Amino acid sequence: MAALPPPPIRAQAGDYAWLDWYNNLQKALTVTGAIQWTQVDKTGSSLADLQNKAHDLTTGLQGGTTGEHYHLTAAEHTAIATVFTPAYGSFSDSTNQAVGAANTPQTITFNTTRAASGVSVGSPTSRLVCAAAGKYNFNFSLQIESSTASSRLVTIWPRVNGTDIANSATTITIKSSTDVIVPSWDFTLSMNANDYFELVWAADGTSVSLSAHASQTSPFTRPAVPSAKISVTRVG
Repeated sequence: MAALPPPPIRAQAGDYAWLDWYNNLQKALTVTGAIQWTQVDKTGSSLADLQNKAHDLTTGLQGGTTGEHYHLTAAEHTAIATVFTPAYGSFSDSTNQAVGAANTPQTITFNTTRAASGVSVGSPTSRLVCAAAGKYNFNFSLQIESSTASSRLVTIWPRVNGTDIANSATTITIKSSTDVIVPSWDFTLSMNANDYFELVWAADGTSVSLSAHASQTSPFTRPAVPSAKISVTRVG
């Protein structure tokens, strides 16, 4: 309906202008219709004054300003909850792992779980399975020995779901049977839910092995040395 005009204060009482204004006032107060939203004084009003308070009808809550109000979809809520749910694992292997054949890649196995949440040893035990999607850091160390005096080349790299990761390999040299090499570095990789990580190695001779040692008491007491260790942490 049309907005009620201001009262004709310059007109004399009883003039037609006043009669017309009173008539319009009566219509505004008694006739079924709608008052323009711009004519309503909204001072002191709140959502509680509205008849329909449906959440889906609210707008302007995207955030980024004072108050930082955000609306999230179910998928967004799940993604945030996933990021703040710890995912980690610490694994090792207590057995010697020998090179089966020269210049032949093979995966490194883990038979001990020290602590884990959201990351687990799969089947076969070379697989480290990440339950949730995210970016994960894989930090490993190996104890490599050789039974020959000749130099041997050893190459190490990661795989995800059985596929080699491009530009990820490193080659090291173990020079003699008196050397013990402990390579240790890390990879940060994007993983989907239930993807698995494997650490792969190869050597140019079968004299090379990942060597484990039992705990010792002489000449001093010390814990066992695993042949392979790896820690996994979700970082994003």
